[in-house]
Amino acid sequence: MNDEELGLPRPKKYVGERFSALDYMTEEYAEAQTLGEAIAIRGAKAFLRDVAPDDFLDDAPLGAEKIGIADLWADSTWEKAETERNVGVERSAASLKDGDLLKVRPCSEDISERGYRFHLADGTTLPYEPYHDYDDQLFEDALEKLCNGEWLACRVREVSCFGEDGIEVDPKFCWRVYSCKVTVYRCGSAKV
Repeated sequence: MNDEELGLPRPKKYVGERFSALDYMTEEYAEAQTLGEAIAIRGAKAFLRDVAPDDFLDDAPLGAEKIGIADLWADSTWEKAETERNVGVERSAASLKDGDLLKVRPCSEDISERGYRFHLADGTTLPYEPYHDYDDQLFEDALEKLCNGEWLACRVREVSCFGEDGIEVDPKFCWRVYSCKVTVYRCGSAKV
């Protein structure tokens, strides 16, 4: 069955940034004293590349403070006729729409190695994770700074799906990446 028959979006070909951890060893990050500093430099450069004028508006809902923007992703891989595609995970990832609200909830590292997960307002767990190391750094830092009664929320800005059925080195390998751009808020007792 093709994606449309499964109720999934048709994937686009990925043409974005290619980055390897080895890139942190280049001259571009030479001033960084630690890996954390190099990640922060990369994150600042990405913010400047991706930020829009609206990101500087004070349009946070009552009881919330805008703290940044981030990319999330969920992936699915399978081999044609050899492994089963996890359509349920893909449908969950594809269910997000622009404007949806996600909550970031801390959890045990036994549940998620990051120590937090993304949920819909109704509590449904989503298969998303931070896309870049600097996105993870944003969430970790923000979660550490929360005071009693505060929580993190994400408003979906844009969703997309990338993928291929077969790649040059392995024609049986299929992949999908569901990408979600979000605005991140620190929230108090008021609802977003």
